[in-house]
Amino acid sequence: MVRITKNLVEDQRGAVLLLAVLLVSILLIFAGVATDLARTWVAREELGAALAAASLAGAGNAERYVTVSVEPGHLECDDNGCWCVYESIVDRSGNEVHMIDERGWRHNSCDKYMGIKERWLEYPSDTDEVVRGVFDVNRPSLLEEDGEITSERITINDSSSDKAYPSVTVRADGRIDTFFLKLVGIDDLEFNRCSQSASYFDKIMEGKIYGWKRPENDCEDQ
Repeated sequence: MVRITKNLVEDQRGAVLLLAVLLVSILLIFAGVATDLARTWVAREELGAALAAASLAGAGNAERYVTVSVEPGHLECDDNGCWCVYESIVDRSGNEVHMIDERGWRHNSCDKYMGIKERWLEYPSDTDEVVRGVFDVNRPSLLEEDGEITSERITINDSSSDKAYPSVTVRADGRIDTFFLKLVGIDDLEFNRCSQSASYFDKIMEGKIYGWKRPENDCEDQ
C-alpha cells in the first residue's frame, strides 16, 4: 500500500514537470512572436520618420510667386524741371523674393508699386530630387539589415485645382524578415507608411487676402 501511494506521488511530480515544460515552451513562443512584432513596429516607425523628414524637405523647397500691380511712369523734363508721367496700371509677375524684397517690380524710378494682386506657390524642378535625397539619408537601418523597402512614391501636389495643394506626399511600403514566426510559415511582415507636409502661404487672389492656404489630407497611414 505504501509503495502504491509513493508511485502515485512520483507520477504527479512527472505531470507537474510536463506542465512546466509546456508552459515554458508557450512563453518562449509568445516571446518570439513579440520580438518579431516589436522589430516590425520599430522598422515601421523608422520608415515613418524618414518619410516625414523627406516630405518636410520637399514642402520647404516651395517658392512663393506673386503678381503685383504697378503704375508705370516715365520721366519728362523741361526748363522748369522734371516730373513723372504715369500710364495705365499693369501686372508684373515673378518670384516673390525678386519682385518684392529686391524690388524687381520697378523698371525705372517713376514706377509706382500698387500692391500684390495674386500670390501662389510653385515647386522647383529639383523638388523630387531633394525629397529622395533626404529620404536616402534617413533610410531605416533595420529595414536595410533585416528587410527592404519595396516601393517609394512621391507626389508633388502643385496644382492649384488639387485639394492637396500645396503639399508634398511621400509613401513607402516595407517588409521585415521574421525569425520566430517562420516556425508557423510567416516569413516576413509587410507594412506601409505615408507622410504629407504642407507648404503654407498667405493666399491672395484679385488683391483680396484669404489667409493661410491649408491643403486637405492626402495621406492615410495603413
